[in-house]
Amino acid sequence: MLQDVLTIRQRTGPLPVVLLADGAPEIWGLFARHLNARTLGIEPIRLVDAWHALEYLAAAARLLESREKAWPGTFRRWKAWLLEKTGGARRVIEAMENSGMRSARDAAGNRPVGDPLRYFQNRASLMHYAEARFHGLPIGSGAVEATCKSLVSLRMKRCGARWKHHSGNEILQLRALQLSDRWDAAMPRILGPLRRPVHVLSRAEALDRSAA
Repeated sequence: MLQDVLTIRQRTGPLPVVLLADGAPEIWGLFARHLNARTLGIEPIRLVDAWHALEYLAAAARLLESREKAWPGTFRRWKAWLLEKTGGARRVIEAMENSGMRSARDAAGNRPVGDPLRYFQNRASLMHYAEARFHGLPIGSGAVEATCKSLVSLRMKRCGARWKHHSGNEILQLRALQLSDRWDAAMPRILGPLRRPVHVLSRAEALDRSAA
């Protein structure tokens, strides 16, 4: 992926690089190791997927409205703050803090306000969506997740399929080449190191060897 990003930027000019993911620490750890300012040559823009964040907000808004702690339309208002206002994440955090419902639990035992509040507090620096939208940058990882389905899931999760890490990784690389229309260009480079000189025997040489 790093090489693809570098190649695209080399061919098209100094495009910004946006790193988009949900809140999973392991994903951000991979970004930190492989897609950073040193490897990219530019400081990447980091964003939590906006639709994951909005899912948290929807659950919090539903609880507050059901307990009559917020007016109807709370989710729409919070969504507008988050996506359209500079510092919108901080405004949403303050609204949840001021609700007094941090510890409230729903019928399933979840904390529909406390959990989103913690999620936002830990990731507020990755939620500058208004600025990203102003500059025409993506704020959702839907395209990446769709690629994961077509690239990985459809090939690797077939009935009865079992993969070792090494062989599974090789299959994914080949599938990526096929789906990105780079198969023909890649095969000579992949197979080149495997080629060996071949000497075609003449009829006389073949007869001599068979006689020996």
